[in-house]
Amino acid sequence: MANQIALVGGGGHASSCVELISQSDSFDLLGYVAPEKSALMEDIDVEFLGSDHVLQRLVADNTCLHVAVGQIKSSDKRCALYSEIRSMGGVLPNLVAANAMIAKTASLGCGNFVGLSAVINAKAQVGDNCIINTSAILEHGALVGDHCHIAPGAIVLGDAVIESHSFIGSGAIIREGVSIARGSVVPSGARIMTDNEKSNFK
Repeated sequence: MANQIALVGGGGHASSCVELISQSDSFDLLGYVAPEKSALMEDIDVEFLGSDHVLQRLVADNTCLHVAVGQIKSSDKRCALYSEIRSMGGVLPNLVAANAMIAKTASLGCGNFVGLSAVINAKAQVGDNCIINTSAILEHGALVGDHCHIAPGAIVLGDAVIESHSFIGSGAIIREGVSIARGSVVPSGARIMTDNEKSNFK
């Protein structure tokens, strides 16, 4: 039997979450939670459940929740929503595209989004509340901390480390073994070939 799930957020990333749920036999989409109704979500016939004040009721009803707010640069909003839901005892499952490839030896925390054609290779590790977006690649042994966004087409090579709250832009390449410091913003198309443990991209 499929679990009911509600999305927290009603923007562009939420529409991508709707697509993954439509591919899944594990979840039935109940609707979305947002400060106000979203024309985008209304256009794809997703029910508006109310603002954040309904979250406690949804948790009490054993409805799964997924943070469907996007993350460009700052992780603050996603992190705050995730922490609020966890403090209520909410269940935050991973949403994984049907055609994503996740190695048997890879590990995922909870509340993650793994997009279409994404690859998470052998022994790679992903924390909680991350976005591994469309066609992103995490090679063997890569480590991605909590509340990160690996944008479409980005490549994190073997044994590289992306510390928590970081954003890796679309098409960026992180060389094998390189460490990216907590809270970093790596721009689209960047090629990071040396450690960045002490300085952030802005």
